[in-house]
Order: sequence, then C-alpha cells, then structure tokens
Amino acid sequence: MGGTGFPGGKCQIAGGAGAIKKMAPVAAQLKADSCATWIMPSSDLPFLENWNFHVSRIKPIADILRDHGLRFGLEFVAPYHLRRKFKHEFIFTPGLMLELADAIGTNVGLLVDSFHCHTAGTTWQHLAEIPAEKIVLAHLNDAPRVPVGEVQDGQRVLPGNGGIDLVGFLQALRRTGYNGPMSLEVFNQQLREMPAPQAATLAWQATKRVLQVAG
Repeated sequence: MGGTGFPGGKCQIAGGAGAIKKMAPVAAQLKADSCATWIMPSSDLPFLENWNFHVSRIKPIADILRDHGLRFGLEFVAPYHLRRKFKHEFIFTPGLMLELADAIGTNVGLLVDSFHCHTAGTTWQHLAEIPAEKIVLAHLNDAPRVPVGEVQDGQRVLPGNGGIDLVGFLQALRRTGYNGPMSLEVFNQQLREMPAPQAATLAWQATKRVLQVAG
C-alpha cells in the first residue's frame, strides 16, 4: 500500500478499506506479516484537525489488518521542502509518528527510513530507544552531501555514496532489537537509466559494503 499526498497534504490509502478487506486474507495466507504507508509532513489542515483526520481514516484499515494478524507501518517523511509544501507542518519525526500510531491501533508502528531519519535530525541514540516491536519495516538509502535543509526527497544515492552515517543507523537499529525486513529505496535518475541487471548489481554491492562495515 502507498500513501499519497494530494492538495491539502492529506494521506489516502490506495483502494481504501474495501480493497484491504480483499487483500488482507490473501496476505495472511501468504504468510505476510505487515504492510506500510507514508504520511505527508504538511497539510492545509491545522495540526490537530489533520491528526484527527489521519486517525479516523487509517484506523479502519489498521483494524482490518489486525483481524488478519497483520501489522501496519507508518513512515515519517522529513525533507524540509515537503514540510513547507502546504500551509501547516505535520508529523516528520519518529516520536510523534509513534504517538499517532498508538492513537490508531495496537498493531500500528513505524517504517524507519535512514533518509528520513537524516532529514528529521533524528539522533541514533533516539532511534536506538524505539522498542523493536514498534518497528514494522526499515528502508536503507543515502542522501547527497548537501546541507540537510536542501535535501530533496526524490534525489537519493546508493548506501555509502552520500552523507548519512549509515553504520550508525544500522547499529542503532540493531540496538533496538529489530530483526525484521529491510529494503533498499533509492530514487536516482542515473540508476533508472541503467539496464536493470547493472543497477541491481551496483545496488547490492553498495548495500553489502555498508552492511559489512556495520558488522
């Protein structure tokens, strides 16, 4: 599932509850244990009104997933240009996103992305203190070496090729006790223009180097 920002900066779940009712039993049969979405960090709605909107919109989805043994991860999105895209700033840190997750349901937690931790200013000590059971999924990627306030969401680089301390990120994630899945998420035009096997090989080599250094 994906989160989508539309005018007003709200989040919509692709397909809504009706689609989830059809997909959740299939996911359970396939032994999937979770899914996730992202939430826009700004809105034309005032903060509290937007908070209540997200709780009321996402809770029915989370309840359906819970009934089929599935967890739901919420991704905090943090680049400054997206926090200022609409009139009011919304959630862009792990701490506040955990509060929203708790307001939605017991099976709701975080999707933790190294890129968004970097742009949110999240310390690795803060990350390490998140309970493992509240982390649903992790994303690994890197950011160009520019001032953090200038980082653009759609411009990312392979792990180890940018300015994020990914060893610190991975070691903090380990200290939480999280042992779930991690996926590589790199938005990079140069990679898109490569033949798929070449891009996949470069991505794996970069990821493997960072994992080896992190131990």
